[in-house]
Amino acid sequence: MNGAQTSMPVLAALTYPTAARASGVSWMLGAGRIGGILGALGGGVLLQAGWSMERILAALAGAALVSASTLAVKDFAGRNRDAQGVAD
Repeated sequence: MNGAQTSMPVLAALTYPTAARASGVSWMLGAGRIGGILGALGGGVLLQAGWSMERILAALAGAALVSASTLAVKDFAGRNRDAQGVAD
């Protein structure tokens, strides 16, 4: 997850138009920080609720799968758009 998070500003910079790039990347980084805080809080809550480490890690794997699937769909849509010659 840490490796993926360090590459997200590059993806955001490629996604936002030039006029909104700085704001878009900043908002994305802010949302990532909030997610990091809530993730740590959520892990503590799940441990307190009696979840085993295996169950917590399975839940984290599910979140990673959703993120990877979303990026794969975005990549496919971008390649399809480029193949059709659609400009940004």
